[in-house]
Amino acid sequence: MVREAILDEICEQRQGAVKPYFTGCSFRRGWLLISCANQETANWLKATVPKLKLFNGAQIELVAEADMPRPQIYVGYFAKTEKCSNEDILQLLKGQNRIGRIGDWRTLNRVERV
Repeated sequence: MVREAILDEICEQRQGAVKPYFTGCSFRRGWLLISCANQETANWLKATVPKLKLFNGAQIELVAEADMPRPQIYVGYFAKTEKCSNEDILQLLKGQNRIGRIGDWRTLNRVERV
């Protein structure tokens, strides 16, 4: 929805002085990453986003690259858990630690050592 609204704005202003140039656009869980090729495009996007016509209740916020959330990857060794599911291991971590947001975690790879 947001991506389409931005594309609509680009079409609306096609005769304008700014020709927005993006190097990428990808969806993340709960947000959209748009990479601007230059400062002129970033400035155009900052001015355009508040004017977007989105669905009721939609909230949109621009975040500078320096403030972007970065994924954190953890590696762990969990002895005698061969028969445990990934979910069981995450629940074990949650039960033993004051770690927040374990519900957002996922297992990228699992290796069983013999």
